[in-house]
Amino acid sequence: MASSVLSIPDALHGAARPASLVSAPDEAAVPLVGNWEWDFSTGSLTWSDGLFRLLGLVPGEVSPDLTTFLAMVHPDDRDAVAARTTAARMQGQDLDIEFRTLGRDGASRWVTNKGEIFRDRSGNPGWAAGTLFDITRIRQAQNELAAREERYRALVTLNSIGEWRATPDGQQLECRFWFEFTGQTPDNSQNHGWLSAVHPDDVSWVKGIYFDALDLGSSMSSSFRVRHRSGEYRWCLSKMVPLKDPDGRVREWIGAIEDIDQRRRAEEQALFEAERRGLALEAARMVAWNYDTASRHVLRSDNAQEVLGTGCGPVGELEHWIHPEDVDRVYAALRRTEDSGAPYDIEYRLKDKDGRVRWVRARGKLLRNVQNGPNCVVGITFDITAHKEAERALQRLGAEIDVLESGHAALASIAGDILWTAGIDGKLVDSPQWAAVTGQAPSDMLGWGWLNAVHPADRERTREALKRQASSTDAETVDYRLQGSDGTYVWIRSRGAPVRDREGKIREWIGACQFLADGAAPPQTVAASSLVRSRHLVGGAQVRASRGLLNWSVRELASASGVSVSTIRRIEAADGVPDNRDLRNVAKLRDILEAAGLEFLVASDGKGAVKLA
Repeated sequence: MASSVLSIPDALHGAARPASLVSAPDEAAVPLVGNWEWDFSTGSLTWSDGLFRLLGLVPGEVSPDLTTFLAMVHPDDRDAVAARTTAARMQGQDLDIEFRTLGRDGASRWVTNKGEIFRDRSGNPGWAAGTLFDITRIRQAQNELAAREERYRALVTLNSIGEWRATPDGQQLECRFWFEFTGQTPDNSQNHGWLSAVHPDDVSWVKGIYFDALDLGSSMSSSFRVRHRSGEYRWCLSKMVPLKDPDGRVREWIGAIEDIDQRRRAEEQALFEAERRGLALEAARMVAWNYDTASRHVLRSDNAQEVLGTGCGPVGELEHWIHPEDVDRVYAALRRTEDSGAPYDIEYRLKDKDGRVRWVRARGKLLRNVQNGPNCVVGITFDITAHKEAERALQRLGAEIDVLESGHAALASIAGDILWTAGIDGKLVDSPQWAAVTGQAPSDMLGWGWLNAVHPADRERTREALKRQASSTDAETVDYRLQGSDGTYVWIRSRGAPVRDREGKIREWIGACQFLADGAAPPQTVAASSLVRSRHLVGGAQVRASRGLLNWSVRELASASGVSVSTIRRIEAADGVPDNRDLRNVAKLRDILEAAGLEFLVASDGKGAVKLA
């Protein structure tokens, strides 16, 4: 707060000033809050018991002075705090600043200081008083919320809500999600008719970046409002990437669109809450006052009208602004100070002209006139609305964190079959499902040990893809064969996303592996290899070919497998994969034939094959 010159009697200047406004037992009701006074003429400091405790000291353990205080400020903040105190003492600048303290045990606390400068008759800074608030829990909660939000966003990127395809010139080929979401039909979305479902305020720039991406053949990601089939406009996130021929020409566009309306609104609400919390933690405005017990008249500093809603005048005028439920308590406390000399210390609520309620704390001390004149009570009143708001904000932050944790858990459950976390170097740190799927011991899978469960033919390619991801910070999608605990290989797809800190640096990688349909290789992988091992059920032709390779008769195969001769003949006569009633028997035949030294494969054209292993 800017400093102000007080229009109050000599009781607030020089020797007539009260010995201390912080000596009373004051902080019991407000943990981790401390008050202080600083006489610039003598350099002396007075700390309340609460300030000693906030600094990790026993009240009265040391003699308060500036050197002792600065020694307990965090080294990274010490110069800034020292400069601010010098400016306050020499120029009367405000003492409102946030910084960290460092306790004897090495623990760091975030605090905010709210101070008021009082000037002498010459207009020079004479003394100061203020309050130190512990805001460590608020800072921690804000940091935790930011980390949870970042992890939440990273998991969301792993899950496409709706996929779409388009021709090289951008004509839609397929987008079921869009039709279900908007109510449009495939016909009226053609020739870029889908743009009619985009919000009128967004359609111009959406059209611009969409056609720019088509012209440049480059990826695009944007969020905009889309008219839902209910008539409501909702925020959606759309991404598109080109699939190109070897000569660089776009042969097809693929993309994903996601309903992010709730997340977008939550982000806007979080921004609003953050701004409101910032305002709530601004300067704790303070008013100095002198109450004449005989005339019942109060002199207040120049900022009293702004803070309290009233300036100098009879003490009864303040009653118009005190909350009705607090009036009796305020006057009872004041009478107790007048009658017994007990310290005046009370929290109460004020209502301004607009009906808004603010919390203040008033603290004062009775000064007795040694010449039998009227006594007076001098003190300060400061706004503690920020402190009260901070407590409520902390509760809201806890609720927000609970919501984010719930969303995080839900996303984790649908992100994939195997979840994993890796360090910034790409090495595996954790994967809850890996050991159960592969049979590897948890200690064996860490680092690059998990690669031992990857098919030898895919191992080096997979390692290089993840190393490339770690060095370039770009997410990679890699398909490879994974050996299960039963010894068979299945195709999986692994995708990762970076988790960044507030500075944008990657803190870790998280991702998910998904089993591909029926354990089959993705199309591009099958094309690159003539034969891959198949986990499909074998067909009748493969059973006949197997008997030929082994020189077995139908009866010999029936005897070895326990499947009847008639069933084997029916299976061999079937064209392609047998019907459902024979699936269990086909599995038995496959197990016996593999045990006899055969290996079943799928050719590049998708037809089954068999060979001696």
